[in-house]
Amino acid sequence: MPKMEIHCVFIPTPSRPTHLLLRSSRFLKFRCLAPFPIEMRCFSFRHKLNVALEHRDRIRGLHLLLGSSEWGKLAKMSQIQKPFPALTRLRLRLGGQSGPVPELPVTLLGGSAPSLRSFQLDGIPFPTLPRLLLSCKDLSELSLRWIPNLGYISPEAMVTVLSALIKLTYFEIGFKQLETGQIRLAPPPPPTRALLPSLRVFKFRDEGVKEYSEDLLARMTFLNSKHFR
Repeated sequence: MPKMEIHCVFIPTPSRPTHLLLRSSRFLKFRCLAPFPIEMRCFSFRHKLNVALEHRDRIRGLHLLLGSSEWGKLAKMSQIQKPFPALTRLRLRLGGQSGPVPELPVTLLGGSAPSLRSFQLDGIPFPTLPRLLLSCKDLSELSLRWIPNLGYISPEAMVTVLSALIKLTYFEIGFKQLETGQIRLAPPPPPTRALLPSLRVFKFRDEGVKEYSEDLLARMTFLNSKHFR
């Protein structure tokens, strides 16, 4: 049976850090549970995900691996459309596809995630993602993989986002079924390129289509990048 883990991390002391792993959301029903930060991983919608998300002000890490129909249910939940002020790590992954995958709403996380430092999005369309990323000033790791056609982001829009993420050190992007004829390239890049002062690793995960990566790179200037793929 799929499991959901609620990982409550006790605030460590200088002498000895302590961790408590809870394997069911039923623990979060108790009002007596101390307000420790929460690391949550959910791989099935069978569990009472809405109960866990009620503690969004304490969720520091959130990893969701759900099927296509489950993402549709999640997108309609009011809890996921509210701010998560403590969230620093977010992983949203498509676990199984038996039908169309719905778009994530513009109101995801209340439309902003100022504390986010690491974000991974796999196989889920999120057309308004640039708007959310512009609020993530402390983001250092960004991975966008298997982007479907509904979630296409133009090179011009992507560079606008990247230029605002001055702390970004790792960036990975790839498309699911992108073809040359589907690429909507913007006008030629301007003489002044976007500066990415902290970026060290850039990966483009679509070897069959070079136009996108070439357009993207033509709009950026790197200072410390050591690894390109």
